[in-house]
Amino acid sequence: MNPKRVEHIGIAVRNLEKSLNFYQNVLGLEFLKQEIVESQGAK
Repeated sequence: MNPKRVEHIGIAVRNLEKSLNFYQNVLGLEFLKQEIVESQGAK
């Protein structure tokens, strides 16, 4: 298998605001949406 791109990645973090700053401003990633996963107590 030779992947050509990544479709999406889900990352659970403790502090969304701080984490978004890092992922967007340091790594240059784009935030698309926030999901709530009630069964795991995460959003």
